[in-house]
Amino acid sequence: MRLKYLYTIMIILLLGCDAQNTGPVEQAPLKESIIIGGSQSVTPILKTLAGEFEADNPLISIDFGPQGHTGSGIKGVQKNIYDLGALSRELNPKEKAHGLTEFWFARDALIFAVNSGLEMNDLSTHDIRSIYYGEITSWKDMGGPDMGINILDRYEGASPRVLLYKTAFFERDITDRAIILQSPNDMNVALLNTPFSIGYTSLASILKTDIDVRIIALDGIRPSPENIAAGKYPLARPQGLVARADLSNPAKKFVDFVFSKKGHSILKHYGYVPTEK
Repeated sequence: MRLKYLYTIMIILLLGCDAQNTGPVEQAPLKESIIIGGSQSVTPILKTLAGEFEADNPLISIDFGPQGHTGSGIKGVQKNIYDLGALSRELNPKEKAHGLTEFWFARDALIFAVNSGLEMNDLSTHDIRSIYYGEITSWKDMGGPDMGINILDRYEGASPRVLLYKTAFFERDITDRAIILQSPNDMNVALLNTPFSIGYTSLASILKTDIDVRIIALDGIRPSPENIAAGKYPLARPQGLVARADLSNPAKKFVDFVFSKKGHSILKHYGYVPTEK
């Protein structure tokens, strides 16, 4: 009986201690999140910007959807899957009908480049058209080696290809001898590894990854940031974000960061020409 009494006293004392230590438990602040998806050509610079943004805003995390394109980014925003969509072309009338907001933060040059083994630095619009139309098939005709030209192209509907037709750079169909590539990275790797090749890609992606290819001046005009800003280089495309009207506060903060002085500094570092909001 005495042992049972002692056990009871010990339990009461323990419960009393627990009661005295009980108090409000401090919880770590919850992180807010942003999900971005869309254009593969815009995503790399957005990831760089996101890393700097997260360092300044530790309570906001930015995640990216699977590899896609501008259209998938727009649809993802429409369906509330993404907070922001990455854009490398303007919205078409059907897409604009959904009342989305566009934020164009920079311009990037679409450049033609050749494999580094070719001593070629300048081509005319006429020369490039003749190559892609299949009228010129050897670099010998361009003052280069007596070797066949490996033509690299993107799939129909890819934003850089759309730009080339929209600006009437290409006025008719490209030769069916061209090698069709799916992603910007595929194009860059093919330019790097395919001898005697020519293709078109993002200037910023070349500068950011430091790929060893020869960037071609077009009609004597190099795709420099100065020429892009002045409108002298003809093949520049917008880089942007798209959002619903009910933009979340974290997403708005990221958009503001992209257009900030720090955001512009990052964009310039990687060869982009920033634009004002």
